[in-house]
Amino acid sequence: MTNEELNIILKRLKEFTYILIKQIKESKEIFITTHKNPDFDAISSALAVALISKQLKKDTYIINDDHNLMDPKVKTIIDANLNEFNFITTDIYNNIKSENDILIITDTNKKSMVSCKDYLSNFKKIIIIDHHLENQDSIKADYKFINTNLSSTAEIVTTILNYLKIEYNKDIANYLLSGIILDNLGNSSKASRNTFFIVSQLMDKDADLNYVNTLFEENFENDRKVHDLIDITEFTDTSAICCGKKEIIYTKEDLAKAANYLTKFKHDFNCAIGYVDKEHIGLSSRSNGKINASKVMELFGGGGDLNRAAAQIKENDIKKVKEDLVKVLKLQINTN
Repeated sequence: MTNEELNIILKRLKEFTYILIKQIKESKEIFITTHKNPDFDAISSALAVALISKQLKKDTYIINDDHNLMDPKVKTIIDANLNEFNFITTDIYNNIKSENDILIITDTNKKSMVSCKDYLSNFKKIIIIDHHLENQDSIKADYKFINTNLSSTAEIVTTILNYLKIEYNKDIANYLLSGIILDNLGNSSKASRNTFFIVSQLMDKDADLNYVNTLFEENFENDRKVHDLIDITEFTDTSAICCGKKEIIYTKEDLAKAANYLTKFKHDFNCAIGYVDKEHIGLSSRSNGKINASKVMELFGGGGDLNRAAAQIKENDIKKVKEDLVKVLKLQINTN
């Protein structure tokens, strides 16, 4: 991305910021949600948007139905903010909703990936802030800022905070920095001068790299599980695919770590496949850009962007999923 292209993007983001503030001011209550099973990028950007809304004296709620299913480190962030922000489930939302509510969605634009998908029609307006590609599953928003050239939603939202000159504390800075780092692990191709500027701004807010590093620490057993998965990777001239065993359950973070590791090798496309529970199989993919990772994962019901994408499907036969992926990759290669 050239400096000129980045300047155009940032100008659009500044224009969107004014729209966002206007919509928040005109609404009675503000609801915020992320993709299911939020990661650091999703939860940090949601907290930052909630901070903006609270400073505008609005009743603000973050909708999350996955408290007991998410990564323990993300759960720790939510638990630390229960007194500062209102976290609710969709059931509670259904009891307090009104006619003038807006929904702000961070770090996804897909209907199938939000826990409140059955309630989208209830909101007067929907606003999306995201950095993933859109497809046929994308939510019809009244206003949106979606740009796949920016590294993370945390980068986008921190830029908005800076435009608005909103003060935020060290904790929020730490969360946002963790979101930016998470979405650049294994692929820093989307890090721009704005990314580095935003990181420097967060450091000026006393963001602590030592704390952020603890969020990415692993215990030995889990680290071995991920590397055992990597050890059974099968390589072709263009791809690297590792496929877990049926008796082993992985988190989506485990699969992402395996996929990130495979980017060390010179292949156009990498993917880690594994059971995320007894009925569902997850896929986490990375690409150098020659194969569109999002388009591949969309065929499995997922999505993402050109370089990073994921999917989760209800399926018991992991070998079949792998075979289907290989077929899709062959078609992509032949098309290109």
